[in-house]
Amino acid sequence: MAFTSIVAISPPWRRSPQYVVTCRFYCEGFSRPIPSLFLLDSGADTTTIVAERFGLNFKKLKKGSTALTPAGPVETRAVNNVILIFSTENGKTHAEMLDRVDVISLPEAPFHGILGMDILGRFKWYRDKYLWRLKK
Repeated sequence: MAFTSIVAISPPWRRSPQYVVTCRFYCEGFSRPIPSLFLLDSGADTTTIVAERFGLNFKKLKKGSTALTPAGPVETRAVNNVILIFSTENGKTHAEMLDRVDVISLPEAPFHGILGMDILGRFKWYRDKYLWRLKK
C-alpha cells in the first residue's frame, strides 16, 4: 500500500509559524469542488469553513454547534456531506470525507477554513524543515 503524502507550507503572507494546505472543497449544494486554502489547527476539534470565502449566506445556513475560541463562545452554522480533495506529492489526489463541518462568519479571513483534528487525526504528521508532511 502506497502512502499518501500531503505537504503543508508556511505561506509568505504569514510572519508566524502557521501552516496551510491547499485542497478542493466540496459539500452538499455545490456544483463543483472549490480550490481552497486551509490553516492547520491541531487545537481545533473540528474542521471549520469561512462562509464568505465560499459565497455562503451565513444566516441562511442551518444551525451548527457552539465553538469555544480564544475570543469566547461562537455560534456556528453547518454544511453536510463534505469532501476535501488534496493533491499529493506523487501527483495523485486523495479525498477525505466528513458528514458535516462547522461554518463561521469571518469576512476578512485570508484563508477558506481550518483543518481540525477530525481530519488531521487521520494522518501521521511531522515537520520536515519548513514543511509539515501529512502521511497516511
